[in-house]
Amino acid sequence: MEDHGFVEWLPWNYSTVTRLDSAAVVVSIAEERTGLEAAIRIELDSAHSYFTLTPVLHNPNTSPLAFQFWMAAIAAPAGDNRAGPDLRFNIPTDGMLVHSTDDKTLPPEGQTISWPDYNGRDMSLYGNWREFLSLFASGGAAQPYTGLYSARADEGFARIFPPQAARGLKLFGPGDLPSYTWTTDDSSYVELWGGLTSNFSETVTLQPDESYS
Repeated sequence: MEDHGFVEWLPWNYSTVTRLDSAAVVVSIAEERTGLEAAIRIELDSAHSYFTLTPVLHNPNTSPLAFQFWMAAIAAPAGDNRAGPDLRFNIPTDGMLVHSTDDKTLPPEGQTISWPDYNGRDMSLYGNWREFLSLFASGGAAQPYTGLYSARADEGFARIFPPQAARGLKLFGPGDLPSYTWTTDDSSYVELWGGLTSNFSETVTLQPDESYS
């Protein structure tokens, strides 16, 4: 199943790993329908100010397994639990593929818009989004970074990754959707996704007993 899939809402197993100069949590789960095993190591070390995510995916079956794998960061980096209009996306691409939207001024699902400027509208600035919008980087990632930044708070984050291994880049913003659809307060957020494939129409295949990281 594309998008959030079947394991997002389930409890995951976890274990901890500590060394003199690092600490990690490993979260893991086996997808009930296919058996696909996922273990994600989240690690901090004493020499750096960032954390590292290392997924390991394994096919325990006796036949090939086609699947999708995506992870999403939920972001409101200004510290006030809101994604404000000053939020800016740094997506190093010149085109974005529309996944879904209610914005009738944009092309329909499956069409591409220029990025960041589309018909004189700077789409990298969240304040220029209207209705909800979901976009893929057209053709997948070409550069080893992406991120977002809030000017009013001078805060944001960057994601550094190998584009040959993790081609997918995706944005989602709720736009003018009412906050009661996801929370009991007036908080807001955006989603910055990374995946193995460039969009939800593609899959990756693991052979029997094969792993990928």
